Amino acid sequence: MAQHPLPEGIEIHPTAIVCREATLEGDIRIGAGTVVHPFAVIKATNAPIIIGENNIIEERSLIENICVSNGCSVGVRCKVHAKETLPERTVIYGQWNERRVASDNPPVPDGQLEVLRRLLPSYHYLQKSRV
Repeated sequence: MAQHPLPEGIEIHPTAIVCREATLEGDIRIGAGTVVHPFAVIKATNAPIIIGENNIIEERSLIENICVSNGCSVGVRCKVHAKETLPERTVIYGQWNERRVASDNPPVPDGQLEVLRRLLPSYHYLQKSRV
């Protein structure tokens, strides 16, 4: 399997899972334990994007010029492109990009993240960290 080097300006934590089919453009930092599905699009056109820890970025979602804190989930085909920082434990879902923020402190969805960390490498090539 040929190695595909990361484009300049992109940092992926060694424990993050980023499918090679995802589109990453610009100055992007992806934190520990985050899972980026195939065909997700992350574009930093105006400022750096920092994606925190233990997030799930699903297929065909678009993150543009926004920072994502920890424990967030961006659903399939959801678009997030307002210049803001998503609060911790935000879930974006549905065709109208609805949002919910957990008011209490629920545990990180370790079960779902763990399943994704095991399955995605079995079916997709991964973008490797430089570390």
